[in-house]
Amino acid sequence: MRVLTRLMRRAKQAGIGVRLSVRDRLRSVRRRLRRIGQVLRRGGEKAQAEVDRLTAEVARRAEQTLQEAERMARAVQRRIRQLGPAVGARYRALAQGLVTYTRRLRRVLEQTRLRLQGIRTIPDRLVSLFDPDARPSGGEASKPVEFGYELTLVETQEGFISHWRLHVGNPSDDSLLVDAVAGHIHAVGATPERWPPTGHEQPGQRRGAAGDGHRARGLPARGGRARRLFERRWAFRRLLRWRSGQEGRIAHLKDTFELDRSRYRGADRAATWSGEGIFAHNLTRAARRLLALAPAQA
Repeated sequence: MRVLTRLMRRAKQAGIGVRLSVRDRLRSVRRRLRRIGQVLRRGGEKAQAEVDRLTAEVARRAEQTLQEAERMARAVQRRIRQLGPAVGARYRALAQGLVTYTRRLRRVLEQTRLRLQGIRTIPDRLVSLFDPDARPSGGEASKPVEFGYELTLVETQEGFISHWRLHVGNPSDDSLLVDAVAGHIHAVGATPERWPPTGHEQPGQRRGAAGDGHRARGLPARGGRARRLFERRWAFRRLLRWRSGQEGRIAHLKDTFELDRSRYRGADRAATWSGEGIFAHNLTRAARRLLALAPAQA
């Protein structure tokens, strides 16, 4: 609603739709959203009914703003047709913004209606107006919900990222092992003898990763006495410590190479941003290794 209200005001400043009404409903919406947060923190049996009532009130105001934005979008398009070839980029940007965000807000309102009807699980729901491919992560009432993608990284023993893949949605870790090992083999040209303990330990995934004649040794399935005995071995504890060190690699990629937040919107552009950061990391890593070997060679 804030985005559409801002776009409609810009259109009025440009002399378009002067007679059309543009009402700012943000204050009343913010008041109800704050109330929703208070009800969720309080909890209780009646919390969900109160949240649904407040959500319906917000949806009614959003519907009113949407109707105003659609009328303004038609007015901007009429102005563009009147100007013809002389139309400027300003009018085109206004028209594109109004059309894009009215469509997305219409989709959000449809999702809201389904939720108010009792359908709590909505597949492929739109959660971000600016990045429609993003998916939510988290969701606890006490913590802010983040929106983005899942990034799979494969690191070599030397600290290079041999394979990466950006995933839309929240795929299960058990479905990512085969692709990760195949990507590592393609980049390095060698099959890993073992990988550290992760969530990718289902027997079917291990067999798929070790298929095609490779002798990759993954970890056995979770649970059971054999598993407990295996975890006491020195090799397992060594891999476990190495896996803990991967958290430092992830933090380094986020802080130094800005993989914590993509400045590009959309899944394809976010994948480009991730690839650029990983390329810069590997290039820096290679330069440091060359500098470390230079005195020895001299």
